[in-house]
Amino acid sequence: MTEWRSYVRPGLLMVGALGIQLAFILSYVGAWHAPEADGLPVATVSSAAVEDFQAQVDAKSDAVAAHAYSRRADAIAALNDQDVYAVLLSGRDGLELHLASASNGAAAEALTQVYGRVSTVTGTAVSVYDDRPLPATDNRGISPFYLVVGWVVGGYLVSTLLSFIAGAHPAAQRGRIRVLALLLYAVASGVGGAVVVGPVLGIWHSNLVPLATLGIVVVFGASITSAALSALLGAVGTGLTILLLVVLGNPGSGGPFAPEMLPGPFRELHTWLLTGAATQATRAVVYFSGRGLAADYLVLLLWCGIGTLLYLLAITVRGRRRPTT
Repeated sequence: MTEWRSYVRPGLLMVGALGIQLAFILSYVGAWHAPEADGLPVATVSSAAVEDFQAQVDAKSDAVAAHAYSRRADAIAALNDQDVYAVLLSGRDGLELHLASASNGAAAEALTQVYGRVSTVTGTAVSVYDDRPLPATDNRGISPFYLVVGWVVGGYLVSTLLSFIAGAHPAAQRGRIRVLALLLYAVASGVGGAVVVGPVLGIWHSNLVPLATLGIVVVFGASITSAALSALLGAVGTGLTILLLVVLGNPGSGGPFAPEMLPGPFRELHTWLLTGAATQATRAVVYFSGRGLAADYLVLLLWCGIGTLLYLLAITVRGRRRPTT
C-alpha cells in the first residue's frame, strides 16, 4: 500500500499535465481554426448615401456592427483610438472606406472583402484608404503579439523557476526580496524586448522607451501573478498560471485575429486577459503614438497590483503559521 501511495502524486501531476495539454489544443485550434468576422465595429458618418450602402451591407452579412457618427472628425478619431476598425463616409468622389490595418490586419482584410462584395453587387464605387498601414517590417501585423508572448512567457517562466529552486512559500522577508527580484527581471526583460524589436531586428525605430516601459509592466504582471498563484495553490497554481496566461491568454488576445473573429467566450476575454491588454497596448504604442492606451494600461496595472497583494498576503499568512523554535 505504501508503495502505491508513492505513485499517487506523480500520477496526479501527469493527469494535470495531460489536462493542460488537451486544453491547449482545444483552446488554440478551437479559437483559430475558422475565424469569421461577426460584429466588427465600423464608424459610419451620417449621410443618405452612407446609410443606404451600410443597410445593404447589413442585409447581406453580420460581419459589421455599424456605429453612427455625425462628424467625420469624430469617426476618424475613433479609428485612431482603435475603437473601430474602419470608417465609412461620403467623400468628394463617392463613398470612402478608411481602414487602420495596424489595428488588426485580419479585421482590415475581412472588412475590405465584405464592403468590396457589396460594392460589386450594387455597382456602388467605394474607394478604400488605409490610414494606419502596417510597415514592411511587420507586414502581417503579428510582431506586437509575439513580442507580448515573449514577455509573458519570460515573466511566468522566471517566477516558476524561482518557485521550484527556492520554494513557492518563502519567509516574509525573502518573499519581499523576491518581489524586488521579479521587478528587476521585468526591467531587464522589458528593455531587452524593446532592443530586440528595435535596433536588433529593425522592426520599429521610434517609441522604444514607451515600449520598454510597457514591457516592464507586462513582465512584472505575468511574473507576480505566477508567484501569487504558486504561493497560494502550489503546483495547482502553476497549472492555473499556464491556463490564464497561455492556454486562454494567447488565443483570446486579439493578436493574429480580432476578437470579433473568434468564437464563444474568446470574443469577450481579451479585454481582461493580461495578454490581450498587453497586445492592444503594444499596438497603441508602436502604431498609434499611444492613443487609446489608458484602458489597457489600467488592466495591466490591475494584474500587477492584485498579483502583488495576493503574493504578499500568501507569504505573510504562511509565515505566521510556521512553528517557531
